[in-house]
Amino acid sequence: MSLANPTNSDIMQALGNLQGQFSGIAERLDRADHSRELMYEKIDLQGRVVSDIGFAVKVAAEVAAQARDQVAAVAIDNNNRVEANKVEWQAGIRDIEAKLEPMITQWKKVDTIGKAVAALLTIGGVGFIAVAVWFGQLITTAVQHWLGITPPGP
Repeated sequence: MSLANPTNSDIMQALGNLQGQFSGIAERLDRADHSRELMYEKIDLQGRVVSDIGFAVKVAAEVAAQARDQVAAVAIDNNNRVEANKVEWQAGIRDIEAKLEPMITQWKKVDTIGKAVAALLTIGGVGFIAVAVWFGQLITTAVQHWLGITPPGP
């Protein structure tokens, strides 16, 4: 193909090449967009889960605050009724704490499992590297023996 006098077929061939390249780029961009879309969906799902947990904790705190406010109002009106309501209030708090305890325990277990997995992956990586170094030395020795190369002495 001459740059000074391109023929119609040269131009069509160049356009075909460009179109093929643009098609490949468009396909890659579509795959990247789809991958990003899936990633954002997963992030949004995690955000909703965290938001739901935060809402449950907020409701529990509001219930506890409401119980405290009710006890304070009764204390102003009647000291005898305060003691009775105080016992109920403490029972309510214990009930709320009992309901929240499984969730807190689960979060602690998730944290512990995460740390254990990280430790296992670290130990596995170190072990893999040690085996790779040992295997590399073994292969080096075998190739030297096969080729009749003697390593230099000390």
